[in-house]
Order: sequence, then structure tokens, then C-alpha cells
Amino acid sequence: MKTTKHFIWAMFIGLVSMMGFTSCLSDDNGNDNQNNQYRELTTLEKELAVTSAAGNYTGKFYFYNSESKADSVETNVTITASDSVLTTTIPKEALRAFIQRFNVPETTLNVFDQSPAPELKGVLHPYWNQYLEVLYTYIYTYVNNTVTVSFVVDETPHTIEYKFKDILYGLYGEKYLCYAEYSNKVFACNVLLESIKLDDNLFPINACMSLNVKKP
Repeated sequence: MKTTKHFIWAMFIGLVSMMGFTSCLSDDNGNDNQNNQYRELTTLEKELAVTSAAGNYTGKFYFYNSESKADSVETNVTITASDSVLTTTIPKEALRAFIQRFNVPETTLNVFDQSPAPELKGVLHPYWNQYLEVLYTYIYTYVNNTVTVSFVVDETPHTIEYKFKDILYGLYGEKYLCYAEYSNKVFACNVLLESIKLDDNLFPINACMSLNVKKP
């Protein structure tokens, strides 16, 4: 197995607002409770937090391109009310940009270009305390941390494995979690990609990408 040089891309594009509420999700929220801003959700309110976010969305998937510049592509997201499952397809433009950073031969990129885009699924879990007048916040867990796609190019079978993480640490110790927010028909979340394995070539990625989408 070929293992390429390890990189860490500490990215959190388009979700600056999400970083702003990380402190609000800590255990120390006594002042918030005194001000009656944050409080524990009832069972009914937790159900509402999920059903409110349910629906079909369109918007942007944010990432860094092969030239280390912020970039985005159009994307679609579906969140189901029955089981709180978020479903989205990871744009291949974003994934290709990561592989290009490893200076792989053009033949490898050509194989990747003919692969199907991976579908990511995650289950939303509302935080126990919410700032109800502004937004709902969630942690989500991947249905499968590893997504595998198989395909054939010129009669040769190929396999790509995408591994996703629950927690990512950046270059300076910053910590990124699988959390999301919903407010006013707008949904935003991060996607933590650990690695891409194309056949026998392993590419350690450790990237934090992001979604920012809206319901009609």
C-alpha cells in the first residue's frame, strides 16, 4: 500500500457563525440560564428541533481548492423528519482538489474523475440546551464513517474509500466537531474528512469542509 505524505487542512469555511456558538455549548452556562436565554429542551421541543430542519435544501459546499484558495460548488441536502437523517452528496470538485495536492499522476486523476460521487448520511441530535429565539444547534453522527464506491474504468475495477471523522484537530490545536445549526430556513454544518483511499493509494486528508444551504 502506498501512503502519501500527511497534511492537515484546518478548514472551516462559511461557518464562522458556527464557531461563535461553540462556547455556548459548553457545560458552563449558568449566566445564560439566569438570563433565561438558554434552557434545556423538553421532549416536544427536541422533536420540533428536528422537524423544523426537515426538508430539501440547495446551496453551497465550501472547501479549499488545489491552489489553497477558498472555493465552493452548488450542492443539495435532504433532511428527513421521520428519522432525522441528513443526506448529501460530497461534490467531486472538493475531493479532487485534495488528491491534486499530493502531486499524483494524471492517470490517477483520470480514474478518480470517472468515479461516482460519495453520498454522506448523518443523524441529527439536538443539543440539550438551545437559544430558542435564534437557532437550533445539533451534533450529528455519521450513519457510516466509511463510504465506499466501486466502479470500472476501461474494464478495470476500482474502489475508493472515504473515511469521515467525528472530531478533527487543527494545526494549532483547534477542535472541530460534527455539529450543525438551523435558523430561518438556513442549515449549516461541517463535514470532517479523514482520508481518501483510491485502490492502493492512501491520501491522509484531515479536512474540515462545510455546507451552507437553504430551503425554498
